[in-house]
Parts: sequence; C-alpha cells; structure tokens
Amino acid sequence: MRMQRRTNSKGLRGRATSLGLLACLACVTMPAAAQTPTASTPVAIDGRLSPDGMTVVARARDGASIRLLFVAPYDSTAAPRWLGPAGSDVDDVAWTPDGDALVYRLAADGHLYLVPVDGSSAPRDLTPQATSTARLAGFTTDGTAALVEIAETAGAYPALYRIGLDGGQPALVQPSAPGVVRWAVEGDSVRLGVRELEAGDREIVRMRGAALVPVLACTDGAACDPVAFHPDGRVWVRSPEAGGALLLLDPLGMTTEVARADLGVDTRAVFREDSTYARAVVGLAALLPGAEIEFLEEPQGGGGRLLIAAEEPADSTLYVFDRWAGTVTPVLPFEAAGGTSSALAPDVTLAWPDQLTYRISDADPALPSTEVRRRIRRATEDGRAVIEVVDEAEVPVFEAPELDTLMFQDPTFDPELAFSFDQMEMEDATDEVILDAATLRPIRRRASGPLELELDFEADGVSGVMELGGFATRLAASAPTAGQPLWTDGAALELLVAALPLAEGYTAEVAYFDTGAQAAVTADLAVRGAARADVEAGSFDAWTVTISPRGGAAPQQTWLVRRAAPHLLLRSTLRTRDFTRVVELSGGVTP
Repeated sequence: MRMQRRTNSKGLRGRATSLGLLACLACVTMPAAAQTPTASTPVAIDGRLSPDGMTVVARARDGASIRLLFVAPYDSTAAPRWLGPAGSDVDDVAWTPDGDALVYRLAADGHLYLVPVDGSSAPRDLTPQATSTARLAGFTTDGTAALVEIAETAGAYPALYRIGLDGGQPALVQPSAPGVVRWAVEGDSVRLGVRELEAGDREIVRMRGAALVPVLACTDGAACDPVAFHPDGRVWVRSPEAGGALLLLDPLGMTTEVARADLGVDTRAVFREDSTYARAVVGLAALLPGAEIEFLEEPQGGGGRLLIAAEEPADSTLYVFDRWAGTVTPVLPFEAAGGTSSALAPDVTLAWPDQLTYRISDADPALPSTEVRRRIRRATEDGRAVIEVVDEAEVPVFEAPELDTLMFQDPTFDPELAFSFDQMEMEDATDEVILDAATLRPIRRRASGPLELELDFEADGVSGVMELGGFATRLAASAPTAGQPLWTDGAALELLVAALPLAEGYTAEVAYFDTGAQAAVTADLAVRGAARADVEAGSFDAWTVTISPRGGAAPQQTWLVRRAAPHLLLRSTLRTRDFTRVVELSGGVTP
C-alpha cells in the first residue's frame, strides 16, 4: 500500500475519515419536572443507595428509554416517582454527598446533569462545553463540587475539572495527560490515572508533578481498574488474576496485596473488612435461601445497609439489606445484567443492494458536499464465501509543503478561508471491508487516500496500521470479552445492524473497533422506537437505533435505519466542537 505524506485542515481531515459513514450524537431532550410512574411496575437495571441508606434511585426502563426512578422502600406512603425528562436515556448516576440531589449522565449528549431528588427544579447541565463529553470521577471532600472528567472531542484524553454544585465556572484540577483514559480521585486529590497501552493492555499510574509513574501493569485491560478508595488511603483494584480477586494498591509505596482471592460475587462490591463481608454472606443465605446474590453497593456513610440484587427461582429483585437488623426490604423487580439483550444473530441470507450512494454534508456552507458510492457484492476468496463492501469518494487535500509554509508565515492562517475548493487538488479515497458471508464478521479492512488504513481481524482481535498526515500509528486491540466477536465501525457495523432482527424494544451488546478512538469498545445497541425518515433517496418507515459505547472512549451513535430488512442506514448526524456533519442516503438499488 502506498503511503504519501499529506496534510489538510481539521474540517477536511474529518471528511477523509468519513468513508465508513459517520454516526451521530442525539440531541438533548429538554428538562422536565418529575413525573409519576405508570401503573405498571418498572424494572430496575441498576440502583444507587442514598448516603443515609433510606432511599434508592434506580435506572429503570420507561418504554423505550432509561430514566431515573426515586424509591423510598422504608416509607409505605411514598410512591415511586420519575426524576428528569421523559424520553431520556441515562447511562450513569450518583448521589451527591448530602443526599439531596443526583448527578446523572445522558447517553444522548454525554453531559452530566444535577437534579434535586425532591423534584423542586429542572435538571441543570454541569458540562461547560456543548460539544464535550463528561464522566463523574467523584466529589470534593466538603461535598460542594463535583470532580468531572471532560474530553473536548470524541477519543481525546480527558482533563479533570472541579465544578461547583451551586453553579460557577469550572476550575481545572488536572490537564489531560497522554494515554490517560480516566482519573481515579478521592476528595480533592487526583490519586491515580488509568493509561491505555498497546494491544489493549492498561496500567495504573500516579502523578508526580507532570510525570506519570507506573504503579501496576495489567495484561487484561478490563481488569486493571480502580474500584474505590479504602479508608487508609489505599485503593481497591480489580485484579487480572483468575477468580475475581481484589487487590489493595498503595499508590505511594507502589505495593499491592491480595485482599480476597475469590469472592464468588461481582467485584464491584467493596467491603472494608473480610469479617464484615463474611457476616453479610451468612446473613443473606439465611434470609434468601437458594438465591444467587449480587452485591451492588455499600455507600460511604450508609451504616449497615447494602444494596443487593437477588436472583431467585421465580424472579430477580432489588433489595436493601440491613445486616445489623437482619432484614431485606424489596425495592423493585430487577433486570439481571444483559438479561434482556438479544444474542447477535444476523440474517446472513439477506439480499443486499448492488450499490448505494450517500451524501456527506457539513453545516459550514463553505465546504462542498461529498458523494460516497458504495458497492456490495458476494464473492469467493480462497474457497471462502465473502461479502465485499467498497466505499469510494473524491476528497480535497492540501499539499503538505505549501500548507506548512503558509502556516509558518502566518499563525492565523485558516486553510478553509484561504483556499478555493474549485482550485484544490482532489484525491480518490476508498474504504474497503471484506466480511465473512457466513457470519458477517470482518476479515480485513483497507482504506487509501488522505487516510491510509490496514486492519486484519482474527478470532481474538484486530491489528494493523493507520497513517494520516505522514504519521503512522500501529493499531492492536482484543475483544473486550474473551471469545466475543469483534466488528469494526463503518460498513461492517452498518451491515451487521442491517441484518439484525430489529423490533420495538430490541437490545443487544456489540463489540467493535472504533478507528477514531483507536480502541475496541463494547456498546449497548437498542431500538428506541419507530420514525419516518425523509431523505434524498425517498421516504421510508424507519427504526431509531442507538449504539452507546461504554466508558466514553467513543461517541454514541444514533441512526435512522429502514424498518424493512435489510435495515439500511438512512441518515446519521455527527456533531463535534469543530463541525456538524450529516450522512444521508441519496440513491441506490434497495431490494
């Protein structure tokens, strides 16, 4: 494959990488006052116990959306009530230290919102930049401010800010550091960072001035994860060892010890003493005989109460367990993790269109639209049935020496304003993916043009190289879960979605390699309802499909896809700090 040194402006660089047909970030739903749940009993996906142990906020399904439900299990006169806007999708939630409010994250825009539990006011956006994505890292010691990770753009390394819960401007606590994908904090201090290594590995580092000092390396990136802080200053860490062990890590002395070798429960549960944990297990075994127990949370200052989920022969229930009183109090029916997700079973017998065309348009009127031509055909390769998908387009590029000279002479030089697109050099760009016809899993992916990409997929992951602007990056990643199939963004992911048995309420878990984040991500795929899509190619009955990556490494994608199978992509929209881009089906043969 040829490798040419090219460079271009930020807008054009984004266009060069868009041949995989960009996904979109859904718009924010406007806040609304708290509402009363419907007569049917909601089912909790997970929950958080209040600091005083008296109330619970659960993420629960409300039709096709996921909302916050406030429940007071010890008050028989208090009915459960919704918090926050209807139609929203909440993917994380935490109590403020005083227990008066909640901080939650909307999947649609990646922003954090603050809402009082009494419903006295509408949710307030805590994320300062409209196009940023955020993650709650903790609270200050005095409980007056949130410590928030903010990534300026999708795939960027996050910086840490202090944001007052009563308003005010955010204050920078820790700037972004190369490779650090999240911060682990306690009170006002930045204690640790989690850094991505090659091949999907991770390491925990601590800050020493501007330097990152390695503390613990993990060959299994998913296991190298700080869980919580121990009262003595050490940190509970998920261990890469078999059996779900927990380590106690001392970031100052850079030493570790095995706290528990085999819990037999989810290692998210952190208990301060082994004897306390043992008493809890014995007590629950007597109260809920025959049930499989999952310990969800032991909140700071919660006394002897724990939040648990019990899977019993008949159903699963969310409980508050008072280990001192020896009681379990039911909260809500509980949906076991992944319990409603469907297996990825694409229909590989579908008749695909021979060709499609998509138009990529930017909000900036100075940028011309680009037509992407897609060809799909079945073939045989080394005796193996495959599907070849090729995207082709012409994209404008700048020659590196000319652009570098102009930028050196004038720091305010803006290529998009200074150059006429009619006089610019146009370069052919292609993005080709080869799929196994029997499974639709990717075999290899090749892109040429301003962006050069080579990816090869094996049973256990992907490896390859990407070059942009003369800089080459080696890529390697494993599937987030061993044995899990790994797709890639772009055409491979679109054909997978097109072949799934989509229906109202359909959910599934999918893993794919995101080329922008340069990482393998696990995402929750969900059908959010029916819609009508009017696009250049015509008017179609459609499903609204969201693909929500976990952990914030990659942006959420929201697509309108054709309701009839194959569920072809009809429209997607991408919004970043620099541009808004729409990908729309403009023509083609649709069987």
